[in-house]
Amino acid sequence: MHTRYFSAILVLICLLLVPPALAEKKPVSKTKTLTSGQIMRITGEAALGGGNYYCGDLYNGNRDVFITELSVYVKTQKSGEIFPRIYLCKVDIAPLAKVPFGFNIVPGDENADYTWGIIEAKGYKVDGGMAALHSKR
Repeated sequence: MHTRYFSAILVLICLLLVPPALAEKKPVSKTKTLTSGQIMRITGEAALGGGNYYCGDLYNGNRDVFITELSVYVKTQKSGEIFPRIYLCKVDIAPLAKVPFGFNIVPGDENADYTWGIIEAKGYKVDGGMAALHSKR
């Protein structure tokens, strides 16, 4: 009887002491600014969602780059004047993957048009095995 309780407590202690992020850690020191060619392979659509949330989907067309951060230029009109801003968006986009993304912005006038683009991206190289794994999906 005591052995069963001891085993349950031991399992619980192990679960609490083992870091949950053992599965995959991002190599922060290896994160670099992507080249213009790599940025051009990031495609997607976005629009103003509800309120001041600008959102959409992005596709990472790079076979060997995991994307972690985007600098996104959003231009609209506010009080009749052009209103450009740059926003930082943290993301986790594996090679050849499509994911939703979004961030809060200063919205423009009602019914204003929005123009956006990625002006900078950061990420890190992944080995050929990971790229091959994602390309089979």
